[in-house]
Amino acid sequence: MKCRYKGKIFLNEENGYTIAVYVTEDPSVPLAARDKYLAAKKTIAFTAIGYGLPLTDQIELEMEGNWENSDHGLQFKVENFMEIVPRTKEGILGYLSCGAIKGVGPKMADAIYMKFGLNTLEVMENTPEELLKIRGISEKKLAGIKESFGKNKVFRELMTFLAPYHVTPKKVTMILQQFRDESIHIVRNRPYMLCAVKGFGFLTVDAIGRQNFNALNDPMRISGCVGYVLQEAGKEGHLFLEQRELLKKALGILNRDMPQQAVTEQEINQVLYRLVMQGSIVLDEGRIYTAKQYEEENQTASIIARKLLERRSDLDIETDLALAEKDLAITLSERQREAVRMVFHSPVSIITGGPGTGKTTVLKVILYIHKRLVRTQVQLMAPTGRAARRMAESTGYQDASTMHMALGIIGEEADPELEVRREVA
Repeated sequence: MKCRYKGKIFLNEENGYTIAVYVTEDPSVPLAARDKYLAAKKTIAFTAIGYGLPLTDQIELEMEGNWENSDHGLQFKVENFMEIVPRTKEGILGYLSCGAIKGVGPKMADAIYMKFGLNTLEVMENTPEELLKIRGISEKKLAGIKESFGKNKVFRELMTFLAPYHVTPKKVTMILQQFRDESIHIVRNRPYMLCAVKGFGFLTVDAIGRQNFNALNDPMRISGCVGYVLQEAGKEGHLFLEQRELLKKALGILNRDMPQQAVTEQEINQVLYRLVMQGSIVLDEGRIYTAKQYEEENQTASIIARKLLERRSDLDIETDLALAEKDLAITLSERQREAVRMVFHSPVSIITGGPGTGKTTVLKVILYIHKRLVRTQVQLMAPTGRAARRMAESTGYQDASTMHMALGIIGEEADPELEVRREVA
């Protein structure tokens, strides 16, 4: 869809996330997505969201993406775009002076055009050193011009190359930040290095590598697969994998759909050895951890050990235990009473049991006694939102929350649309 910039709604300077209004003559824009104010003026306008969207009306854009519903209505989520610079004096001057090219303002843009005319963009792309003939352009300024002009070209080339793999503009920007001038070479020839870029999953990178006939026993591919296997194990609740099990899983993934074995067990072990020496993973008595998981488990064990060494409480809860059963109209088994006593006499307690074994009942009694005798703040946490709601309903403590929320562990990126939204005329 061809369109032109109309107005900015939001721009995150750090990652380039953009919300803006664009106008078009394309009648396929859904009625629900059209700006009502501009529609009254017979203009088709819509809101687009994406990364690095040009904010200048001096060039035309060719956008690709999908219409998506949000809290702010139907918006166009841009997956790819191409700048269309008109080969006219006005188009070239508008593009050069719009702020996209570092060090080039209106006066400098005019000087460049006066020298090269309609061939300006070809000169900048193929023989940029010719710009040194223009007064005011030094070697240092030329370097800035080449970097920003070249970056736009590299961005477009990467987006085109990676479009079949549904790589977003945001991730392309991350590639450029990581590898800079080497980005295109790496994506085409060493794609498994993308495993080092946050947000690139092994399966996506492997699809790129396979499609472009890269070596299937590339150590970077094996390393990425090891990380993927450990990550998936973590999602299933495992802190580590036995080396034998990790090898089996990695071999299955690395050699899938292969008529013959492309990666051997020895090659995986060689990569594991290298990763251990680099400190990326930890091998402990045949168990393989990510370095982060291993450190967190050790820290947790140390904290629990210190808690267990604390002086035990001599709090007498027998009277309150009997009162709890009476007021709550419940009768505990002796095992349940022992569980309640343990909580008030021990620094750390773990109460386990299958469904219907009385854990919730024990928790209600513990909270009842705590409120009467201790009166400090209680934080109820559960792994999921649903479990937290059930806990709140069963105990009457409405501030039960997920562990992530209680500990302040949130996603890295907040939704900018929830933070900033203003009208564009």
